[in-house]
Formats: sequence, structure tokens, C-alpha cells
Amino acid sequence: MTRALGEALTATNGTATNANCWISQTCGRNPNIVDEAPMSDYEIAEIVDVSCEPSAEPLTNPWMGHLDGSFARSLGFQPTVPTAYQASREGAL
Repeated sequence: MTRALGEALTATNGTATNANCWISQTCGRNPNIVDEAPMSDYEIAEIVDVSCEPSAEPLTNPWMGHLDGSFARSLGFQPTVPTAYQASREGAL
């Protein structure tokens, strides 16, 4: 399936959004492009320098927003910058 990702990037001028649409149309599935290290909302807020008040209230759906990137990896996707922390250090956000 690595060929499918290569074809997607070639057919769509290499943009991730267009490649995602092409893969969806070709394979019938949408790949999730996810961070290699899961992060909480608080960690994300900290990276982008936004304050977020902590709460002791339990989450109604703790798995909401949790994505699986295994399909994208099965297509051969390998991130250039694997984590948001690394992207932040490199000024890539």
C-alpha cells in the first residue's frame, strides 16, 4: 500500500489535505494523521502558549478525539516531525 500514498501525493501536488481526499476516494477510508505521542488538552494549550484552567470534573467521554494512525502507517506514511513537542522545538507550528 506504500504505492497508494505515493500516488496520492503525486496526484494531488503533495498537499496532505488533497492526498487524504484522494486516498479516501481510492481506498474507501480516511487515514488519520496523528501525533506519535498522545497529548492532553492541557499539554497542547501549553505548547501554543494558551492558559487552560485545570478541572477535577471527570470527563464524560475520555476517548473523544482519540485517533488511530495505523491505517496511514500501513500506507507508508512516516512523519517528518513525529511529535508536536518536536515541532514546537523546531518552530514548525
